[in-house]
Amino acid sequence: MEIRISKYYKYDFIKTPIVKYYLHPIRISNNLNAIITSLYIVLEKNVKELKKHRYMYCEYYFKLCDLYLRLGKTKEGQKCLFRAIFIYPLSIIKKYKFIFCSLFIWNESL
Repeated sequence: MEIRISKYYKYDFIKTPIVKYYLHPIRISNNLNAIITSLYIVLEKNVKELKKHRYMYCEYYFKLCDLYLRLGKTKEGQKCLFRAIFIYPLSIIKKYKFIFCSLFIWNESL
């Protein structure tokens, strides 16, 4: 939603919480596959706008890489990692941990 809002308005973040909410055990943040699906929906829906902001675009693929690695799906994680680097090569400076973990640590046989 913030992508669509940013097209028309300028906004900023505040440190003071303005909303409290209840966290329960059955929520989307516990379901990594649901998060992956929702990220792909956001990418598909906003690809035109995201291509104008390459760093933000590559951040989605780094997030997907992280989620796939947490699920033990190394190959998919590596694909997302390489896609993120292809989109914005300078991002590897900040994301060295994903590169290291994706290529050397995680293993699908674990």
